[in-house]
Amino acid sequence: MKLSQAVQDNQAMRTAAAEGGGAGHPTLWGLTPSQLHDRFWAARGVQVVRHGEPSEIVADAELYMLTDARTLAIFRIASVVETLSWLRPDVLFVRVHETQEHGYREEAL
Repeated sequence: MKLSQAVQDNQAMRTAAAEGGGAGHPTLWGLTPSQLHDRFWAARGVQVVRHGEPSEIVADAELYMLTDARTLAIFRIASVVETLSWLRPDVLFVRVHETQEHGYREEAL
């Protein structure tokens, strides 16, 4: 079974059970934001493993993204893969932070 299909099946079952089948939640192509996020990463060989949720580890996964249940992260993975290629670490921790400002802001000059 391909990584993306296995992750899709597992994530769909877990998310549907956790979110009451998606009723009342926004969807795109019938997928909740969490499901869409996990499929995005599965297509790139990354399995999303959420804290506190059971997850079958897929053998075809090249990388694993460990995150909490509410986090959705989109970033360019090229620099991460380059670091892995050059340094060959056993574990690589990447801290993702948002750089976009929120809300209204004024500056006094």
